[in-house]
Amino acid sequence: MLLGYSMGAMPPMMASGEGAEKIATWISTGMKGDAPAEFGACASCHGADGKGMNGMSPNLAEYDDILVAKVLEHGKKGAIGEMPSFKSRLNPTQVKAVSVYLQSIQGE
Repeated sequence: MLLGYSMGAMPPMMASGEGAEKIATWISTGMKGDAPAEFGACASCHGADGKGMNGMSPNLAEYDDILVAKVLEHGKKGAIGEMPSFKSRLNPTQVKAVSVYLQSIQGE
């Protein structure tokens, strides 16, 4: 077990750069049409619904917009793994779009 977490660190297929921008753009436009292939990088740990994977990754639907913004900007290391910073990959509008999406799934 790496990092005390059975899945280890973020998977190698994690979205970055242009891929992260595609995901944020898709979310900011109301998730219309098919998800970009890069969305699989998020869903592989957090699930397609963002609600985590049975304690192996966090339920993002429980995060408030302040925590989402901080994690996207600074990354996060914890008992169940590591999330990298997306500070250089997402603009403030894209960060807000991700936060709004996660808030929208809280009641589902």
